[in-house]
Amino acid sequence: IYAKNTIIASGGIGSLYKYHTNSNTSSGELQGIAIEKGIELGDMEMTQFHPTVYIDNKESRKMLLTEALRGEGAYIVDEDNRRFLFDYDDRAELAPRSIVSRALYDYTKKTGKKTYISFENFSRRFFSKRFPNISLSLEKMGYFVPDDKIPISPAFHYFMGCIKTDLNAKVPNFKNLYAIGEVANTGVHGANRLGGNALADTQVFGAIAGKSARKFAEKLCNFADVVDKVREDIEKLYSEIQRENKNGENVYELIDNLRNIMWDYVSIIRDENGLKTAIKKIDELKKKLSVTVVAHFYQRDEVFEVGDITGDSLELAIKTRDDDAEFVLFCGVSFMGQSVKVLSPHKRVVMPKIAECSMASMI
Repeated sequence: IYAKNTIIASGGIGSLYKYHTNSNTSSGELQGIAIEKGIELGDMEMTQFHPTVYIDNKESRKMLLTEALRGEGAYIVDEDNRRFLFDYDDRAELAPRSIVSRALYDYTKKTGKKTYISFENFSRRFFSKRFPNISLSLEKMGYFVPDDKIPISPAFHYFMGCIKTDLNAKVPNFKNLYAIGEVANTGVHGANRLGGNALADTQVFGAIAGKSARKFAEKLCNFADVVDKVREDIEKLYSEIQRENKNGENVYELIDNLRNIMWDYVSIIRDENGLKTAIKKIDELKKKLSVTVVAHFYQRDEVFEVGDITGDSLELAIKTRDDDAEFVLFCGVSFMGQSVKVLSPHKRVVMPKIAECSMASMI
């Protein structure tokens, strides 16, 4: 990274889910890099789902229908026009978003019925004046309030966990590294952020990080001589992205499968069996992506156990050469990984530092 100070502001993980309200670029790549680099993550289970989003557009990113609609008197009903939320909480539509989201998810799973938001209490004039942007967006999609009910579902909305930071937005144990916004785990929100409080992550901690980085920054280097190198790096990364891998698997279909797995087993309601099923299904997807995890005998147990191929350095190199995978994740001493590269020059070999084996410190 060509910087004296680095501020991470890459967002959350919403795009991993079938339904979400986030940017499609918020898909957890930075969180994966953080794990590889030994950056501590926290509260990764603290995910928040918004109860009412319009779901009939083709994109995975869905249109959020604000809670103010329910505050003004909109109802949530099923396809029989029944207000089923009273089965879950006496406050019905006015219950906290976490309760409404769980109720919608549970009801749909149990009954198979579709759910809607109804505006029968509104006049068209009131709605267009009170919610002009929502009214215009719905009309463009062919819905006219109050005549039409809008199909809805909960959707992933906000991530309270991720890179641990202190109250100065600084990442512990790293020099001049900061994290702000949804990618940061400040701990100020608890497990269920209140609406509007994302401003604390972006504006408050963003300002703190900026001032702190400026305070400790040294004289900036001349970036002119590194611009071409950065451009080359970016072009190289893009050139490696292909629509299909050599197994004939469509990469975008695999992404959709991952989103469905996350939605079915790792979303609003989670349990041990569901999480184990998700791990199994994601492992199956990894095989379709043609990735092999290689772990040296001296690797620590938690890494060694997930290795697809295990052995000593020469044995690993030979087995990897004969394996069909396009990508190799080598977990071991760096120089041992070079033998994998020598025998498999046509494969992409990645050697994350966080996965170096314990023997490395002895050499």
